[in-house]
Amino acid sequence: MVASTKTVILPFPYSDPDVDVLDRAIEALQAGNLIIVPTDTIYGIAGSSMFSETEDKIFRLKNRPKDKPIPLLISNTKQLEDFGIKCNDNMEAILKKFWPGALTVVLKCNNGKEEGFRMPAYPSLLALIDRSGCPLRTTSANLSGEKVITSAQEALTIFSDKVEIILDGGSTGGEALPSTVIKFSEEGITLIREGAISFKDICSLVKN
Repeated sequence: MVASTKTVILPFPYSDPDVDVLDRAIEALQAGNLIIVPTDTIYGIAGSSMFSETEDKIFRLKNRPKDKPIPLLISNTKQLEDFGIKCNDNMEAILKKFWPGALTVVLKCNNGKEEGFRMPAYPSLLALIDRSGCPLRTTSANLSGEKVITSAQEALTIFSDKVEIILDGGSTGGEALPSTVIKFSEEGITLIREGAISFKDICSLVKN
C-alpha cells in the first residue's frame, strides 16, 4: 500500500525551470519519494534510480505487473557508460537522430540485466535529471491498463495524496503518444512498441 502524503503542484515549464522548484523536486527524489513529471510525450511517475525500492513503489502505485520493467530517463548519452554500454555505429546514428526524443532503447548492461533508456526532449526535465545526479525510473502516470495522462490536473485526480509533487508543464496534447520502444541485441534491432516514432524511420538509419 502506498503511504498517504499531501500532494503539491509546482509550475514546470518546458525550459528555464525555477531553481527552487528543481531543488524541491530533487529533495523529494533523494528522500526516496515519487513525483509526477511532464515529458515530451505524456506525464510520467518518476523516482530516483539510486534506490532499489523505487521500482516496487511505482509498481504498487500503478497496480502494474512486475514483469513490465520500468525504464530510465537520462540527461546525456555519457550516462550509458555508467552501465557499461558502448554504442556501435548503428546505435550512435539512431540515438543522434532521435535523442532527445520519444525513443526508448533497451540495452544489456554490464551486470547482465537489460534496461530501457530514454532521453526526453524536455529541457526542464533534463535539467532535473542532471541536477539529481542519477537517472530517473519513469513510466506513464496512469493506472495500469488505463488511458495515459496528459495534464497535471488529470494526474492530481488519480494520484492526489499518493505522490509528493506533481510538476505542472501544461497539457502534453490530447492525442499524445508514448515513446517507441526498440531493443538492441547481437541479432539486430527489434521493435517492442511503436509509438511516436515510426520503426520504419528508425530502420532507415541502419547499415549492414
